[in-house]
Amino acid sequence: PQAMPAKRALPPQVTTEGALKVVYFTTCINRTMGAAKDADNKESVFYKTMNILSKANCEVIFPEDLDNQCCGLAFSSQGFADAAKVVLQRLKDRLWVASNYGAYPILFDMSPCLLQAKEGLATLGLKLYDLTNFTTTFLVDRLDFEPVDEAVAVFSVCSLKKMGLDDQLYQIAKLCSTKVYNPKTNCCGFAGNKGFTHPELNAFGLRELDRQIPSEVRSGYATSRSCEIGLSTHSKVKFQSIVNLIDRATRPKSPSNKIQFHEKTIIAWCYFTTNL
Repeated sequence: PQAMPAKRALPPQVTTEGALKVVYFTTCINRTMGAAKDADNKESVFYKTMNILSKANCEVIFPEDLDNQCCGLAFSSQGFADAAKVVLQRLKDRLWVASNYGAYPILFDMSPCLLQAKEGLATLGLKLYDLTNFTTTFLVDRLDFEPVDEAVAVFSVCSLKKMGLDDQLYQIAKLCSTKVYNPKTNCCGFAGNKGFTHPELNAFGLRELDRQIPSEVRSGYATSRSCEIGLSTHSKVKFQSIVNLIDRATRPKSPSNKIQFHEKTIIAWCYFTTNL
């Protein structure tokens, strides 16, 4: 289908004083796939993620041997539970070291992969995030948001719902756009990679989607590349990662905002010390 993507290149990384250390695990599918062929912007999810991390003054740390790392979802979803455990254990060892033994947040750029890792690594105390809760936890205070003046749709994929992050996706979209629609279709039916081999599942799952999205909407956003392919194929809207909307609607924190924050801090501190 037209939503199948093409590859994109690595952006440069520049940080300044006060940078937030972040371990970025770019997932297998986003390492393999770039932007959709018919996308207006050809930059990949990886490139876009690196761009917003740069704007937010984050020092990005990659796990060792990144190209050979996997959360195991590609195996477990096909019934190969033992293989999934092996590759997840290998990833765990890399993330443990890269995060300074759990000290730094770890960002996954796909929600299904984050859920797989959270379920398999729950006892380790690693700080695991996807693009939604990483944005609400860290980026909201490190970026200036300027909503784009257009109607958009957001679709919460199943893994996002299971983690209870679907409302955060909607709130992020509201920060980034003046008008946001949230279609009520429960599941896109892509089911991991089944949409490639059994497209009728995907078509049936999204049979009501077009009627739930107003005609003024031209772009949609989600947090899973395979789901976005299915959503784009079976609706009138082009779906892509929410990171694209975040990148469009944000810029580095302005010096004036930082000065205002420091001024408030100084005033509060003066008030506190004079009333001791």
